[in-house]
Amino acid sequence: MCRLKTSTARWFLASFVLFSAACHTQPSVDLKAANKDTFTRGMVAYLAAHGELCLGKEFPLDVSEREFELHARNAVQMPALEHLGLVTSSAAMGQVNTEDGPVATPVTRFQLTETGRQYYRVQAAAGDARRLQGDLCVAKLSLDKVVSFELSAPKDAKGALVKYTYHVKAALWTAVPEIKAVFPAVDRVVAGANKALLEEGFTLTDDGWVANELLPAATLPMARNGAH
Repeated sequence: MCRLKTSTARWFLASFVLFSAACHTQPSVDLKAANKDTFTRGMVAYLAAHGELCLGKEFPLDVSEREFELHARNAVQMPALEHLGLVTSSAAMGQVNTEDGPVATPVTRFQLTETGRQYYRVQAAAGDARRLQGDLCVAKLSLDKVVSFELSAPKDAKGALVKYTYHVKAALWTAVPEIKAVFPAVDRVVAGANKALLEEGFTLTDDGWVANELLPAATLPMARNGAH
């Protein structure tokens, strides 16, 4: 039987490890290139930071008697959330803004319950990391795939519109018929998982393509932005 000397065996082993590492080294990625791989990276980063699907509700939230009479959005949505035990209501005095300034008025004040607070998020406002805002968030979106992208004209412009499909993980109560009826936009997004197209605007920066909502507001281009 042929046996290698210990020193020879170590040399072959070291050479094999270096050769294997060289074969598996990935080529450097050009983050400024406009292609699906680059925008896929950008979309993953964007949805990780801003993939929450929220209702646009900060608390406490006041609904005036006039809003109930007009069947305004909050007047029909908040009772539906209360029926699910996410918020609770009480009579209070609030203010409405008029041409003559704030005027005291009776309101129904909605506050989050312990259950509702599980879905409340406080995070930096889009385009302004210094400003925090709260919202009731009901689902989390993640990337399915980038379907297409369109560069703004002329070709040397630094804007792009990316269209993508998404996965969604939603709170179970979003499937309640009453909630679907008063939050139709949420229902459309949840129902569109893996098939509906959403759009997001991107800007070419020194660090590569970045979703507009991850940029400071002052750096956003004048060109169209993606609607999310």
